[in-house]
Amino acid sequence: TPFSQLVPGLARNWTFNKLFNYAVSVHPYQGIFYSRITAYAKFGFNRFYYLGSKYKITDQKRIKNNPFLSDETAYTNALRQLKNDESGTFINLVTIQNHMPYMTTDYKNYSKWLLTSVSEGTDKGTVATYTTGLTYTDKAVKQFIKQINKIQKPITVVFYGDHLPGIYNNSMAKDGTMLHETDYFIWSNSTSVLHGAKVDPSTTAYTSSNYFMPLAAEHMNAKVSPYLAMLTDLKQQIPAM
Repeated sequence: TPFSQLVPGLARNWTFNKLFNYAVSVHPYQGIFYSRITAYAKFGFNRFYYLGSKYKITDQKRIKNNPFLSDETAYTNALRQLKNDESGTFINLVTIQNHMPYMTTDYKNYSKWLLTSVSEGTDKGTVATYTTGLTYTDKAVKQFIKQINKIQKPITVVFYGDHLPGIYNNSMAKDGTMLHETDYFIWSNSTSVLHGAKVDPSTTAYTSSNYFMPLAAEHMNAKVSPYLAMLTDLKQQIPAM
């Protein structure tokens, strides 16, 4: 686990946030997992907001019986940083709402999303609960985007899911690639000159998380470091891993 086993022992850490004037991380949960407190400090983040930190997570809300703080909470805290911080701030936001376990008691309306067919050994209720959480995420993201559009300074968002939950009993040999695919988008608000800009879909329909940095730079038509230039070149040769 790199955060826990590699980062604490490194003398120097090259991280994307160091290309910005200021860096903030927001995670509406405990900060100890994956040694985030230690790792973010090593990465050079100026502030880390988490439950129990001196930088408080505000506007705490939960949806129905879900034990985790909602995506709405996460976005509200990120918006506060976007509005209050100076331009040139990098924000790392890690949500928690859709983390496992997925109990059918979390949402009363989960049955609306029950599937008619799942792979043998996959629990329909678990998948329906997870899907219900995603519908709340969709609504929160929509409001998040609307609010960012009202902020009078250029902001670019890189949104992605880090992984699908291990709730599907599909064959990894047969469906492994599909089980590792999640959604992402890169978007700039209306204040940015890049609002509405499109990148070539033939090279961006699929990507890997290590390419989010050069993809964002390409989207923003930004100057790049030698490392990002290398990743940009590599992306042309191997679009996804």
